[in-house]
Amino acid sequence: MIFAKDIDDWLSASPLPIQCTGGIGASRFAVLEDSSETLVFVLQSEINASLKLTTSLPGFDSTFLWQAEDTSKKNWTVFVHFPVSTKLPMPKSCEPFFMPPTCTGHMADAFIQAYDLTEIVTLRAYRENAGQISPNVVYLLLDRIASQLQSLFQTGHTLFRLCPDNIVLMHDAVHFIGMDSLDLPWNERCAVAHHQTDFASVPPEYFGFMRQRMEPRQGVYIIGALAYYLVAGERVPTCEAIGYDVAIEPRAYNPIFPIGWDEIIHKALQPNPDLRFPSIPSFMNALQDALDVMMARHTCRTPLCYDASVDTHIGITKKLRCPINQDAVFLQMNAETQRMLIVVADGVSTSTYGSGDIASHMLTDIAAEFWTDHIGQATDLEPVAEIQKILQTANDRISKYILDRYADLSPSASECMGSTALVAIIDNGVLTLGSIGDSRAYIIRDDSMSCITRDHNLFTIGIINGLPVEMCASHPHAGSLVQCLGYSDASEDAELAFDIFSLHLIPGDTFLMTTDGILDYIACDINESEKMIAEIVRCGHSSGITCLELILQANLGGGGDNCGVAIIRVNELAGSDFGTCPP
Repeated sequence: MIFAKDIDDWLSASPLPIQCTGGIGASRFAVLEDSSETLVFVLQSEINASLKLTTSLPGFDSTFLWQAEDTSKKNWTVFVHFPVSTKLPMPKSCEPFFMPPTCTGHMADAFIQAYDLTEIVTLRAYRENAGQISPNVVYLLLDRIASQLQSLFQTGHTLFRLCPDNIVLMHDAVHFIGMDSLDLPWNERCAVAHHQTDFASVPPEYFGFMRQRMEPRQGVYIIGALAYYLVAGERVPTCEAIGYDVAIEPRAYNPIFPIGWDEIIHKALQPNPDLRFPSIPSFMNALQDALDVMMARHTCRTPLCYDASVDTHIGITKKLRCPINQDAVFLQMNAETQRMLIVVADGVSTSTYGSGDIASHMLTDIAAEFWTDHIGQATDLEPVAEIQKILQTANDRISKYILDRYADLSPSASECMGSTALVAIIDNGVLTLGSIGDSRAYIIRDDSMSCITRDHNLFTIGIINGLPVEMCASHPHAGSLVQCLGYSDASEDAELAFDIFSLHLIPGDTFLMTTDGILDYIACDINESEKMIAEIVRCGHSSGITCLELILQANLGGGGDNCGVAIIRVNELAGSDFGTCPP
C-alpha cells in the first residue's frame, strides 16, 4: 500500500522531465487518484503516449514497483528507484545478469526504469498463466534462477531479494530486471516494507541490520522462497508472531502437487540460518533426489506386499477427564484382490466430555459395511467414488443422529459429537486417501517425511483463503476445526467437502495415519513431533510394534488426548504373501 505522502518530496520538489531512451518521450508524472488502496499515476508524454501505473507490486528499501499499462492497453513493469539505489550506476560486471529496460529516465532524485511486458515474460506471469506446473518444470526454472544468482554472487555482488516480478524468462535464459536491492545496505526500513509486500524472499536475519554481503545460507532462503511460490502460487506465509517460520507448507495451497518437496523447502526457509542447507547447490541436490522419487512413483509397477497394523489408546491423562476413547480405527485387506481399506477417526467433542466416540465409530462401522458388501471383493473398483460414498454416508448418518436427538439445538456438552476422518484404499499399489478434519497422513522414507494431508482448522484454512498470518496465528481458536463429519444438517442433503489424494506406493514407503493425540504429545511442538515420529518409524520394527511405540511415546509426553494410529510398511512382493494385519 503506497500513499502520496511517501513520495511528496520528490513529486512536488521539481517536476523535471523524464528523459527516456525508448518510445515514451519526455514525460512527467501527474497524480490522478489517491485512495487507501492504490495511488494511480499517468506518465504523460509529448507524443500522446502514457503509462498508467495502476497496481503496486512488492517493493523493498528504496524501490517502488508498479504494474502499468499504456494507452494501447499494453502491459508494463515500472521500477522507481529512490536516492539510495541511484548513487552508483549498475556495475559493468552485473550487466550480463540484468535485462536493459525498454526506457529509462530521471525525476528529481528518482531513477525510473520501464519494461515492456509484451517482449518479456516475468516469473509471475508464467506461474499465473501456466496453471498446474509439474515438478520437472519447477526444478528446471529454479535451477536456471539459482545458476544466475550463484554466478552473480561469484562476481562479488549481492542481490538481497528476488520476486516473481523482477525475474524474466526469455527463451532458455533467465534475467533480472530493475536494480532492486543490488549491492545495497540493508536497514530498518526493510523490516517495515516486509509486512507490506505480497511476496517475501528476504532472510529474516536481515531485518533491522546493516549488511553488505550475502552469505550462502541467505541465498538458500531466496531460492527456497521462489520454490515455495512456484509450488504454491503464493508468497511464503510468515510473520514475527510465529518467529518467521513457515506457517503452512506449499502443498496446503496446491494439494495436487506431488509430495516430496515440502520438507525440503521448509528447511531452506528456516528462520535460523544454521538449520538451512549450507549452500544453494545442496538445496538443489535435495530437490533433485526427491524429484527422482516422484518419478519412480510414476514408473515403478513392482508387485508390493504390506505389513499393516492399527491401534488406539485412550491416553493416560485424557482418561482422567473423559473415561471414553473417542478415537476409532479400522483395517481390512484382501490378498486375492490386492486391496486394503484403512480408517482412522478422531471423535470431536468438548475437551472434557462428549459423544465423539459415537461419530467416530459410525464411520468405522460404515467402512466395515462397505468392505463386506463391495470393496473387499469388487473386480472393478473406483477408489475415489468409494471413499466419497463412505464419507458422505457417515456424514449423513451422524447428522441425522444429531437431528433426531437434539433438534431443539440445545444439547448439553456431553451430547456434542462429530469426527475427523482419514479413509484410505490401497488397490494394486495405488494409495487413494480421503481427508476431512485435522488428523494427518504421512509417507515416511529413509530420508524424508512428507505430509499428504492439510489441516481443516481455522489457522490453515484462514491463511489459504487470504487472511493475514498474524491474525490467524493470534486467534484464540486457531486450532478449531472448520470441517468435520457431522457438520451439516442431514435434511439439507448437503454434499460433503473433503480432500482427496492419490499416489503410487513404492518399496521402502511407510504410510502413517494418525490423530492429533500422537502429534500433540510426542514432543513439545509439531516440528519436533514429526522428527521423533520419523525416528521411531525408521527403527524398522514391525507395524504393530511401531504403533505401540508411538502410543507409548505420546503417553510419556503427557497422554492428554486419545491416540489413533495406522502403520503400513510397503515392501517388494517376494512370494505369494500380500500382507499381514492383526486378526
